[in-house]
Amino acid sequence: VQRLKEDHARARRLGDALHGMPWCAGVLPVATNIVLYRLRNAADARQHVEALRNKGVLCFATGPDQVRMVTHLHITDADVDRVIEALERIAT
Repeated sequence: VQRLKEDHARARRLGDALHGMPWCAGVLPVATNIVLYRLRNAADARQHVEALRNKGVLCFATGPDQVRMVTHLHITDADVDRVIEALERIAT
């Protein structure tokens, strides 16, 4: 419990990075370790999730154009850097 603030900070970093992605239509406010974002132009979230999975990033679609990511005990700052890099490289 004492280190949850680290998970929350990592989630905020992901949320902040998502704001600058051209394919991202919006990010819900990040208050915990959960990041929810929407894809532009009604993009297919399942294809987006698969593209990320191919880059070693696990997340899941929560709707046709919405994706959920979660940080937790086993996610490091270096992992967040790799996720942001993967997000920058995909074209959804």
